[in-house]
Amino acid sequence: VIQRTTSGTTGEPLKVPLSPADVHRQRAALFRCLLASGFRPGDHLVKLGPLSERAGLAQRLGLFRTTVLDPRRDLETIVTELASMRASIWLAQPGWLRALLRAGDAALR
Repeated sequence: VIQRTTSGTTGEPLKVPLSPADVHRQRAALFRCLLASGFRPGDHLVKLGPLSERAGLAQRLGLFRTTVLDPRRDLETIVTELASMRASIWLAQPGWLRALLRAGDAALR
């Protein structure tokens, strides 16, 4: 059993036990969602969130490039990095994405 912790963006973080099969189903569902939204091989996914030690299966297979940014860093640095990355899709929890969009909007003024 794998313990995952929710982000806590809507309250207290929760610990959720997942089996390896659960994790596999979650990853497959995310990949299907990305494909359904128009994401294609060669695109660049930028994830603002928990850092992962190893590359995901899609990246290891060379299907698409993934960059993970640490959301605990200052937003100006993250906005600057994102501007230079030319991401096809940003993947982030709603609270982080909202803060990022506000910081980016302020930087453009």
